[in-house]
Amino acid sequence: MSEILRLSGVFKSYDGKNNVLKNIDLKIEKGEFIGIIGQSGSGKSTLLNIIGALDTPSKGEIYFDGENISYYDSEKRAQFRNKNIGFVFQFHFLLPQFSVMENILIPSWIESGKDSHEKEEEVLNILKDMELEEIAYRDSQNISGGQQQRIAIARALLNKPRIVLADEPTGNLDSKTSAQIYNLLRKINKKYSTTFLIVTHNPEIAALCDRVIEISDGIIK
Repeated sequence: MSEILRLSGVFKSYDGKNNVLKNIDLKIEKGEFIGIIGQSGSGKSTLLNIIGALDTPSKGEIYFDGENISYYDSEKRAQFRNKNIGFVFQFHFLLPQFSVMENILIPSWIESGKDSHEKEEEVLNILKDMELEEIAYRDSQNISGGQQQRIAIARALLNKPRIVLADEPTGNLDSKTSAQIYNLLRKINKKYSTTFLIVTHNPEIAALCDRVIEISDGIIK
């Protein structure tokens, strides 16, 4: 595997005094499936936000494919995110006024600046991989919680991200559905060599990852 992301000496403070992240050194290889664990408030979500260019470090460097992205301005960060990063959260955040298909197409609308259905065939292919093609045009609120979370994953995949950042993606799901979501993420990881970083409190999910990173008080243990 080859390196896709590297953090070197990364600190993050929101008040200029207390660091949420402290001297983070981390190397991530293409295609890795990584679990991130730690107590609430340990810095897990802050780490994801910095990796995903939702935030910038107070100190230190971040390299993506060898390019220093640490201090991109907000416009360059937005372009970088839309091209390279997919996000999956604990809450699916599907928009109720849109169908399943339209919810998945939203990232492509943001990228192109228009509400085009040019990528509809790509969406159908993603849904077919998830065995959800039969609900493509259904009301996004008229499906199960597990289906809604899988639709959120499909949305994250549409722009073919290099890295998917998942923050407690199974946190609101029962154990059976959580296992289904894990298997789906693994299938995507293997099929497309997509790199996954998954924040989880579920020890069973963490145990199945290629590597587990534990954060405690802003420090990687």
